[in-house]
Amino acid sequence: MRILGLDLGTKSLGIAVSDETHSFSLPLKTIKFQNYEESLDEIKK
Repeated sequence: MRILGLDLGTKSLGIAVSDETHSFSLPLKTIKFQNYEESLDEIKK
């Protein structure tokens, strides 16, 4: 099982996932946005 991590800031959202052993995380994507609704739309994709 892997763990999904979200790092929400005021202008960007960082998304990462852990490895199988939960020893470290790997970055997946950084989403830049103007308001929080934009980030939700991008996450749904």
